[in-house]
Amino acid sequence: MLLSTIKIRFIVRHYKLNNELTQDDRIVLFLSFLELINFDRVVTFQENAFASIIAKEFKIDQNDFSNSVNYIFNNPPVDVLTSDYLIIGNVEPDTAEEF
Repeated sequence: MLLSTIKIRFIVRHYKLNNELTQDDRIVLFLSFLELINFDRVVTFQENAFASIIAKEFKIDQNDFSNSVNYIFNNPPVDVLTSDYLIIGNVEPDTAEEF
């Protein structure tokens, strides 16, 4: 596990991901990573640890980390406020009930 942690930190620092990417870009990349490790709908301890390491390296806020993990790993999501959702589309909902 320690070796994997070192490799992840090396990749992030070597490719200067924190310097090259905006915080929004890092969050999108982090969400993509979470979706990848949840592809088989089974998240191992090691995969969860990797997610935590990447979040720490990308300087992702603990609250954003928790909300992201809850949203991606739990089906259906639990304990995520609807005010924390980002709705992407060309039509804005009229009411909260449409959400």
